[in-house]
Amino acid sequence: HGVIGFIILLNTVVIGWTTDMQMKNYNSQQSSQQSSQQGTLSRGLNDAFTFTFTLELLLRLLAEQCFFCSCENPNLKWNVVDTCIVAASVTESVMADLNMDMVNLSMVRMLRNVRLVRVLRLVRTMPLFTDLRAMVAGVVSSLSSLFWATFVLGLLIYLYAIVLMQLLEISLTSSKGLSESEETFVATYFGSTMQSMFVLAMCVTGGMDWNDVATPLMNISKLHNVVFTSYIAVAVLGVLNIVNGIFVEAATKNVQKDTSHMMMLEMTSRLKWMEDLAKAFEDADVDHNGRLSLRELKRYIGSATVRACLRGLGLDVNADNVDCLFHAVDFDGDGQLSITEFIDGCAHVAGTARQLELARLRARTEEIYRLVEQLARAEEGNANVTISALA
Repeated sequence: HGVIGFIILLNTVVIGWTTDMQMKNYNSQQSSQQSSQQGTLSRGLNDAFTFTFTLELLLRLLAEQCFFCSCENPNLKWNVVDTCIVAASVTESVMADLNMDMVNLSMVRMLRNVRLVRVLRLVRTMPLFTDLRAMVAGVVSSLSSLFWATFVLGLLIYLYAIVLMQLLEISLTSSKGLSESEETFVATYFGSTMQSMFVLAMCVTGGMDWNDVATPLMNISKLHNVVFTSYIAVAVLGVLNIVNGIFVEAATKNVQKDTSHMMMLEMTSRLKWMEDLAKAFEDADVDHNGRLSLRELKRYIGSATVRACLRGLGLDVNADNVDCLFHAVDFDGDGQLSITEFIDGCAHVAGTARQLELARLRARTEEIYRLVEQLARAEEGNANVTISALA
């Protein structure tokens, strides 16, 4: 995954460089020979990336075989996306190698942009991008909320646009009328329904300062300014804040339901826990022979700081139970602990693993109890048969 992720990033950089080069060639007066050399280099890099990703897809298909397109495959959707991207890249390479007079160049460039979707693979394959994965997943899960939020905001803008246009129309046709500058303002900002909605939308999304609209409306009529100010209050303080809350809630729920993200977090936490235990083992191993004796472990546990650190790792160890811990994790019984025994043993007695061990011990105890009952009944039956025979 790391190698493929690096190649995907490199491909993305090359696409950006190629696009930048094409625009510079168009805007500058470069020689046709230099432009041709750059174009040849660009096509060569494009073919190399296409070959690499095609080979990677074929190897995955060979390894997974029918499971590659099985509905039981949790990566089925990503496999479909990868297949479509590779197919688009191959099509682009074939079209670019043909006579360019017979090929629609815009179509080739659009197919090239499809390759940028590969960047999303980094989100799902590399643990480094777990936070980015959560953000992307939150955005995707909020698309339905975004649609309804846009609909509500659009409806609010439409209603206020109609009200303001009707009020301004009354002012235009009144006996007093409006000045030339005011008429220009109305024609510029509220000349049509679409224009009015566009202006109101910009006022609440940062496209323009809403004071530029409020001041002329105040000069025309205080009622117009009150209506416009109420729109700003409802849209900014009401609708947009509620929309932000809905988005945050949807994103949070999606992250909690994202099993892959939770698995990555669990794996990262597990690796960190094992690294901390390995560090504790090295600190306790005073003679540095790779083996930990009971005396070394007792000396190490004697520090209050060490006990606090182990407690943070889920190991409640002190001077009273250190002997029990040592013998519990000394699986081969040689009186020495290897780093493997130490880590595996701590995994059995720490946190959730300890609870699992207790549950397994309880199940084993019940099984032994049932066997004892069966033996007792069997012995009772044998005793009855013996007594009957003697009688």
